[in-house]
Amino acid sequence: MKKNIIFIVTIVLLVVGLGISLFFNFQEKEDLKKLPKPELAEGLRGKQFGIDKNIDETTIDNYLNRPDSVYRDVRMLKDPGNYEAIGGDSYLSGFIKGFEVVPYPFLVNVSGLPEEVGESYTGKTLYTEEDGKYTPNYEESLSILEYYFPKDKNIFLICGGGGYAGMT
Repeated sequence: MKKNIIFIVTIVLLVVGLGISLFFNFQEKEDLKKLPKPELAEGLRGKQFGIDKNIDETTIDNYLNRPDSVYRDVRMLKDPGNYEAIGGDSYLSGFIKGFEVVPYPFLVNVSGLPEEVGESYTGKTLYTEEDGKYTPNYEESLSILEYYFPKDKNIFLICGGGGYAGMT
């Protein structure tokens, strides 16, 4: 008799636990639907950097820690470019929890920086870009790129001033 009661209590707890889990999973999916579709910001922020006008300091918390998204920080720990010349910082000045650092210069050679910045990273990269054409430098380049930037996820990028994120 005692074994039957323990068995029944265990089943009830499992069913209740499953119900709670399904409720929160459903609620999480409902919460995911509430975000607006991406819209480019006006002016330079939208045209050059591809920044979504819906995401800023007041709304960013709605976009963080989502299971349908990945978060990448494309800054270098120490960038050899002279970003101080244009009011920036060559050092990675801090981290944001949940953002994985995947430096833009790891992905592709750096070009098109303002003249004042000078030379940036010139080492090995996954791809070489020349005249808008991207050539893989390794057999594994595409696999690595798809690992860090999965096609089935929203991808959130940050950097120091928008340049590397825009280029990415």
